[in-house]
Amino acid sequence: MKDNHIELIRLRLFTANEQQAKTDPYNYGHTLNLALKLARRIKAQGLQIMLDFHYSDTWADPGHQSKPNTWANLTFDQLVATLHDYTRESLRAFVEAKSIPEYVQIGNEITHGMLWPDGRLNNDSDWPRLAALLQAASRAVREVVGQKTKIIIHSTASTRWAHAQWYFNKVIADIDFDIIGLSYYPFWHGKLDALHFCLEQLSRHYDKSIFIVETAYPWDTDPSSKQSMKNVTGFEESPEGQMLYITSIADMLRDLPGKKREFGLVWWAAEYVTLKSFTNLAGFDKNSFFNSNGTALPILRTFGQLSNPVTINDGIWGHAYCWSFVYILTLTGILLHFFILRSIICFGYPLQFNTFLMCCIALFKISSDEQIRHARVTNEDIKSNF
Repeated sequence: MKDNHIELIRLRLFTANEQQAKTDPYNYGHTLNLALKLARRIKAQGLQIMLDFHYSDTWADPGHQSKPNTWANLTFDQLVATLHDYTRESLRAFVEAKSIPEYVQIGNEITHGMLWPDGRLNNDSDWPRLAALLQAASRAVREVVGQKTKIIIHSTASTRWAHAQWYFNKVIADIDFDIIGLSYYPFWHGKLDALHFCLEQLSRHYDKSIFIVETAYPWDTDPSSKQSMKNVTGFEESPEGQMLYITSIADMLRDLPGKKREFGLVWWAAEYVTLKSFTNLAGFDKNSFFNSNGTALPILRTFGQLSNPVTINDGIWGHAYCWSFVYILTLTGILLHFFILRSIICFGYPLQFNTFLMCCIALFKISSDEQIRHARVTNEDIKSNF
């Protein structure tokens, strides 16, 4: 993996307990015990970790930021203290496991706040409470691991510059953090031009690294959708459209001002496949790198099916991929990172929780005549049993 410039694995962390995880592994399975088990394996391979705190027993996103059940009746002051202590003790567990994360995300898609209703953000008057929560989380990170661990603030305002400016002006002023994280889905957030404008403004206004930590594009038309993605992006809903889409965003990030900073790209749910026994994939099985039969689409074959060295001319975007968890790929030749961050999804649900399929897709720019060797993929590479 190191030979392929793989550096980092992202781990999602819920506050759920083991009983919740056993009852419903898909919605509650990302416990501290599982994260630590994976972290040890990651570090044993010499890789880095990005830890994604959801601060919820289950998935957190713009429409769902539920407090953990055990925190539900706390006063606000108690909630701030509990958040701080939970973050601190969780990170201490990683330190004790000799698995210190290099990146920590304090909240997932917290455009409208977190730990609702206490930390919900609707207007200026709500900000002090959210700020107090974020300050507590950030302070805990610094207390345990210091400045060497980079802190990410994750928003979905990727095409709304006015909202992004309002939000990050406050975050920049009050919160100790390192990286602006964004979600961008064209079917929810709009046209690529709006994304491009917002990225440029963020890069010009703030001296921060910028990662698009979630994105996806369909390889097939969704019959339930009334919106054509071609009208939004200019690309067909097809395997070829996926490649044009990701390359377009990569070009945006590559051309942003501030080359001494990191810029990142994330593909959400790259490993999803349609399962008759499990339908809760929110349509992302049509946005993955596999068709309904589980066959790799051209985007995957392009990334990884060559076993011999290949020569790629200067200026051409080459592709490589690696199976097993989810990694960050450091680019060669330019100060830029492109990576696919994806936490674990249980493909065996509702069968066994110990069967996982995990994938990394990385996009990189290389110089003239640089040789890229693609490793062969085996069943052991794509399945991990715990």
